[in-house]
Amino acid sequence: MTKAGPSASAPAEDDIDQDRALRAFEMMVTIRAFEEGAAAGYRSSEIPGAVHVSIGQEAIAGALSVAVRPDDALLSTHRGHGHCIAKGVSLEAVWAELLGRTTGCSGGRGGSMHMFSAEHNVLGTNGIVGPNISLAVGHALGSRHIKHSGVTVVMFGEGAAATGAFHESLQLASLWKVPVVLLCENNSFTEFTPFEDWATFSSVRSLAERYRGIELLQCDGTDLLASIDAVDRAFEIARAGGPVLLEAYARRWHGHYEGDPQRYRADGGGAGDGRDPLEVGREQLVAKGIAAEVLDEIAARSSQAVDDALIAARLADEPDPATVLDHVYAA
Repeated sequence: MTKAGPSASAPAEDDIDQDRALRAFEMMVTIRAFEEGAAAGYRSSEIPGAVHVSIGQEAIAGALSVAVRPDDALLSTHRGHGHCIAKGVSLEAVWAELLGRTTGCSGGRGGSMHMFSAEHNVLGTNGIVGPNISLAVGHALGSRHIKHSGVTVVMFGEGAAATGAFHESLQLASLWKVPVVLLCENNSFTEFTPFEDWATFSSVRSLAERYRGIELLQCDGTDLLASIDAVDRAFEIARAGGPVLLEAYARRWHGHYEGDPQRYRADGGGAGDGRDPLEVGREQLVAKGIAAEVLDEIAARSSQAVDDALIAARLADEPDPATVLDHVYAA
């Protein structure tokens, strides 16, 4: 079986505001620099616990960063560093969380997979596949009842479509018509298994077609402008009353987790199909008249910001055992 690709055509370049495209590009290169640093930090044993990076998927987070508003809520997955940064959590706070420092967004308690920031409406990243979709639908329902203007966006991978939580959530989102963006990053691998080796359906979108009342979108998640266009459209639909499902196709360059030997990959890892979201975005922006030197400056500035944030995070204290109950919201 061949996996279905995105059906939506790329937008005309003139349709995307140049400033927003530049901000999305800056977010992309910042996340790439952060994720490369996180992978290196795991390999050197500076970062404890499991680490999952999103290298190869940055265009989706870049598009998210220019569509999402402060009053929108975000739920994500074990591969959520870039999503949190896109939502506004500072580089230092994410670094500190990975390092287990008190200045981390979860007070150094959660690490790579369990980040939370009430200040930024980041309602948690977690490694349990599927239930975050149910939480998002419930949050969106509550937001509608209290007439909150924000929408809820939940990130998940294609593997979540095989869970009961996914189907229950789509049923309820359709029934209740809640303002939620269901954003699936289909990155070709469900942990260690290629999509086409386990899925008996052609796409996540095809599964969602059976639920009435959910707008369905797809895009090439390695294409910056197409991702901005699709994510903008998804948020537009949700702000008008939602729900909407967007399936974005990308390619996971690294293993499921850092240290994964990737014996299941014929290409051994890396770009695979040769599409680097950063290079695609760069070419698109140059075609829009932005000088290559400007993009080089953005990349250098972003890399420096990531390095500076890591230095600051390293200087923070580790949590005092006496504060073990701090940051606990329910017991």
